[in-house]
Amino acid sequence: MTENCTTKEKVINAICLTGQYPFAMYKLISDESTSAHAVYRAILDMKAARVLSIGMRGGEVVTTARGKKVRERAEKTIRLDFSKKDGEGNPEAWALVCSTLGEETYEHYMAVSHQRNFSGGPYSTYRDLRQAEILMICQRAGAMVFRFERTGLVTIESQIIKELSYYTSREILKASGETLKLTSRSRYYGLLFGPGGVYATFNYTGENARGSIRVEESTRSLLSKIVQQNWKPPQSKASDETMLKLEQAILFGHNPDVVLSLITQREAPKHTYQKEREGKAEAFASIEKVYHDVFYVPFNEDGVFQIWLLGQRDWRARLVRGLIAQEFLGEKRISRTYDAYIHEDRQAVLCWIDANINDLKGLKKEMARNTDTKYAVMCLPWQETIVKQVLGDKVQTDVCSKETVRQIFEKGGI
Repeated sequence: MTENCTTKEKVINAICLTGQYPFAMYKLISDESTSAHAVYRAILDMKAARVLSIGMRGGEVVTTARGKKVRERAEKTIRLDFSKKDGEGNPEAWALVCSTLGEETYEHYMAVSHQRNFSGGPYSTYRDLRQAEILMICQRAGAMVFRFERTGLVTIESQIIKELSYYTSREILKASGETLKLTSRSRYYGLLFGPGGVYATFNYTGENARGSIRVEESTRSLLSKIVQQNWKPPQSKASDETMLKLEQAILFGHNPDVVLSLITQREAPKHTYQKEREGKAEAFASIEKVYHDVFYVPFNEDGVFQIWLLGQRDWRARLVRGLIAQEFLGEKRISRTYDAYIHEDRQAVLCWIDANINDLKGLKKEMARNTDTKYAVMCLPWQETIVKQVLGDKVQTDVCSKETVRQIFEKGGI
């Protein structure tokens, strides 16, 4: 997809990602050349022309932190409408997809929609809608998301995926055969490969941001084998080998409250986690207990930028070197909670432009222990509110623009 496509083509593209698309997320289809209002009007016009249908579908049953099961409400869902035929008896929706986006896109649509059967019930629909959101924002950031445009996964011989590419959990399961069926209870949605690393993806809202420790750890272990067979760090540093263990995840969300919930929630006793790993109990915890780095990405234009950033080669080292004076930086990051220390001011500085939840959580704990040290956090405008809500007014915020960050990577050699 390119920004030169018509609004109608962009809407069809969004639906073809998983076969259905959440109506509430129509703004995510818009871009610099197409307004959100234009997308909204195009959807309604295509519905009136019986090319699209909109219905209430989905509704997941989730387990809260206290073990209570709650059914989320169904939501407005957009699908292609094949009821209207042309003069030759062919569905007009079929002709529209093939004529605008090509037959390969239509074949992809038929495959992901199970030949338009949409089997699996409300939970499967819920997963498809959340997956469509991830695919849409990754595509907006430049990732290849359709099966026909990127390299297929392998599980026997090795290959290297070099371009920013996203693979759904369903594709990964199909490529791995029976191996990953053990992880069917995992809440992960897929893997994002790129020059900047490989990330497991999650799409959580509110109280359902929790999963079984044992299931998620098993999933990460099995997925790391897929990573090792399909990706290599772009540099030959020994430290980059840790990236093959899949210790990074992206947490997509509609509301930053999920970040506050993960950082401030009460932790379960350690012996509970140990019993769960041994299969003697069921302990629920958030993914920041399983992955070393968890990056929050909102479903908006800021999220598109975050995906672009995480896809850049050696992105964190280049970012820190471009924003913080060399005299305050060591040869490598010596602390989990800050990137630089200014001795004259007794101030520790954390670069939080990557929105790493575990870094902010660690800094909150350190601030409680070291009350004599001053702290500063470098962040983007949309992140400042989160930082203030988590750390309070005792922390200084240095706000950077997205343009400043882009300029750092345009220099290339940093």
